Amino acid sequence: TPPDDPPPRWGSLSSDGFMFIWDIRKHHLKPDKLRKSKQEASRSPDNELPWIPLIKVQLSRIDGQGEVAGLRMQMEGKARDPYRMCCTSEDGEFCVANWAPIEEKKEVPVSMEFGMQDKEGKTPMKQVCQGHYGPATGIHRHPQAELSDYYLSVGDWSFKIWRIGTQQPIVVSPSLPSCMTVGRWSPTR
Repeated sequence: TPPDDPPPRWGSLSSDGFMFIWDIRKHHLKPDKLRKSKQEASRSPDNELPWIPLIKVQLSRIDGQGEVAGLRMQMEGKARDPYRMCCTSEDGEFCVANWAPIEEKKEVPVSMEFGMQDKEGKTPMKQVCQGHYGPATGIHRHPQAELSDYYLSVGDWSFKIWRIGTQQPIVVSPSLPSCMTVGRWSPTR
């Protein structure tokens, strides 16, 4: 898409442990989904197509003990791993997931659901690390491509810098006198 146009796809998180990938282009919907959305539109008073997620991913914990209640997310886009998604949770965790579609032999008619478990028992969640004492309210990937494995998370009274694959942050700020709610990398430093 041209730089002035909004991206056609984006993701959202829900507190019940799901991630949704949305696409505003109708021609990317599977025929079954498009047919269902047209049927629902014919029942609505304004005759508009309803919003239906392109992909629905359950963010199950690696140990299988419940779901991750995502709060903020950062998707890779066109970086080295286009299906990688990092998020922070309501429980202060830093999480890494891979939302690439799981190969299945059967078609899922209404929504493409991924992430339960594939045939090998793997979930899309690759890493879940305890990071903050309360909700982690911000996450940001380093803007330089050669440092795209580094993430900044913000929550409670601190910020933390993570590297993909490590179980603990590589930098932890000292506790600040007030809660932090947002943080970004500097594009010039």
